[in-house]
Amino acid sequence: MPQEPPNNDLRQDIALALKDKKLHDVSFVTKDHAIRTANRSLLAIRSDVFRGMLCGGVSVTEIQLPETTDVQLSAVLEFVYTDHVSSFSLENVMEISRAADYFAIGRMQWITTEFIKEHVQDGSTACKLLCQAIEGMGPNDSNRSMIDFLEDACFTYPITGKSMSEHFTPKVMKVFLADMALKMADPYRLFQMTICWAGSNIKSIKDDDMIFFKLLLKAEPSIDSETRLTLSDDKIEQLRVLLAPLIEHIDFKRICPHRLTNIMDMLPFIPVHTFCAAFRHHSTMDFSHSKESCISKESCIDPYASRRQRKYLWSGRRN
Repeated sequence: MPQEPPNNDLRQDIALALKDKKLHDVSFVTKDHAIRTANRSLLAIRSDVFRGMLCGGVSVTEIQLPETTDVQLSAVLEFVYTDHVSSFSLENVMEISRAADYFAIGRMQWITTEFIKEHVQDGSTACKLLCQAIEGMGPNDSNRSMIDFLEDACFTYPITGKSMSEHFTPKVMKVFLADMALKMADPYRLFQMTICWAGSNIKSIKDDDMIFFKLLLKAEPSIDSETRLTLSDDKIEQLRVLLAPLIEHIDFKRICPHRLTNIMDMLPFIPVHTFCAAFRHHSTMDFSHSKESCISKESCIDPYASRRQRKYLWSGRRN
């Protein structure tokens, strides 16, 4: 019966070298003033960024990393030595992903994306991570696969106005809408999500104001236009400011005429030419197609499904 070899294999020996400071010949000072040491040759093999830092004409023994935290550098060094990160969690995965991007370690970026795909199972977490991903997005947009997954998760999982208002800045909302529009997502559903986000960000929202959003989001072809309510001038102005940079990413031509009429009546600040183009588009469609466009599945955001649910769904509103 063959016996196991007595010594460690190469992977085990390299992993042990991470803690053997006698083998380290360079130190790093992080943004939060922690000091980490490593072997420059191994770092240069694993990352072109490290190679550029460590294999230039001038030999340095201490390098400042003013944009990198100790959590990030620890994860990077662990991966360089072991091809593994033991400290992954949903709380730090995006921070570690940015470090993998900064040091151009493609395999580490891939592993962070796979971790997110495996562990994100609710809309609130997807919203939070998407915000972190977009806000920290570099010029190369190297985390595109991760952002695509998180955008799809936000669109798929049930989410509330509270989750969106807590995590989506105007910048994130704009990127999200632009990307989902390119993916040909249901435009009315995107409109609902946008209104729900904007409504949750309006100051001093009251229960009576929710009737306005209920009519705006859940309008049916038979709704009586005379029963529609409006918001105060101040709240309409807040809504206009929030929606102005986002409207261009809603494909109104793919929203049915009945809903378009309702939106046009209740949101007078949307440019008239937007609705003209949409109605012109519908006038060129055959009747059966236009009728089908008014029949859509219930939105994943239904903040007005019942009076009992309102407090939960709009608990993130601001006073």
